[in-house]
Amino acid sequence: NSAHPTSAAMPKIVIVGGGYSGITTAKGLAGKDRDVTLVSSTPYLEWGIAASYSLTHPEELHKAVAGKIDPPKGVNLVIGTAVSMTDTEVLLDNQQVLPYDALVIATGLNIPLFRPRLGQSWAERSKEVTEVGNALRKASTVVIAGGGPIAVEFAGDVREVNPSAKVTLVCSGDRALPYLNWEYRRKLDKMLKTLNIEVLTNERVTDEEHSITKKELTLSSGKTLEADCFIPAYTRGYGAGWTGLADSSGK
Repeated sequence: NSAHPTSAAMPKIVIVGGGYSGITTAKGLAGKDRDVTLVSSTPYLEWGIAASYSLTHPEELHKAVAGKIDPPKGVNLVIGTAVSMTDTEVLLDNQQVLPYDALVIATGLNIPLFRPRLGQSWAERSKEVTEVGNALRKASTVVIAGGGPIAVEFAGDVREVNPSAKVTLVCSGDRALPYLNWEYRRKLDKMLKTLNIEVLTNERVTDEEHSITKKELTLSSGKTLEADCFIPAYTRGYGAGWTGLADSSGK
């Protein structure tokens, strides 16, 4: 999203999103007669690809986290959460206003629990991951909502740390990872059977918030499941709802 520069000064570029995409973009734009600002809602950087493993192995979380974001040379780092924007400015939750001539939105996907919450402190994130990981290891029943790669990987990680739990994968489609070809579908089915992971298809869990205490879950068919731990493991759209350019799901 860009507007015409309002002055002869260096054009101001604001990048919202302090993950790998945002940092890489900032590095590519810095040092070329541009005033580049990178906005991150947290001062630390967590490697999202490791989230499934970190949630089931919380003692390893520190290995997937950079203690602080180190911005590229020539880039201004601002810690804050973008809450709204106009054609020329971004407003942060701390009331700071960042004027821009060009705006890059690099906020990625909204995946609760598998990514830190906006503005979540390191102490809060560490506590959350530890509580979830401990609960998963003690649970007798674990229900995971989702049929994509995040959910399937997470189901396998849960089985690794809790060999005796009943693990159920609830998929809205007719199978997990439906885009796989037949050869890999057979391999996936065999692996899930070997790991004793039950797959419920053409169902949705009506709850959307994770829980690590025993509760009864309602499915779209009206059936119910009991779970000691319930983990939704799917995306909720893009993290761009604050822009006003997207709907409530960020699309």
